[in-house]
Amino acid sequence: MPFTRSGYDPDTLALLYRVFNELSSDLGFARDPSAGEGSSEARSLRLAKALMDGVAAGHRDPESLKRHALAKLAANG
Repeated sequence: MPFTRSGYDPDTLALLYRVFNELSSDLGFARDPSAGEGSSEARSLRLAKALMDGVAAGHRDPESLKRHALAKLAANG
């Protein structure tokens, strides 16, 4: 089960953090000074939601979760 009443289990949470950090770096979220704080925050929130959606859909492999999140981000433009 990916989450409990109090939130995600430790393994799932570690997976979310790992993939979020990797994709944030790959997508240049932290390196884009022209984006402004609000824009960067909005992109990070969209990425987090896409990752949580992937976990809810059963993705537990980091690469599978990355592909799911990237596809969801692309679909939501």
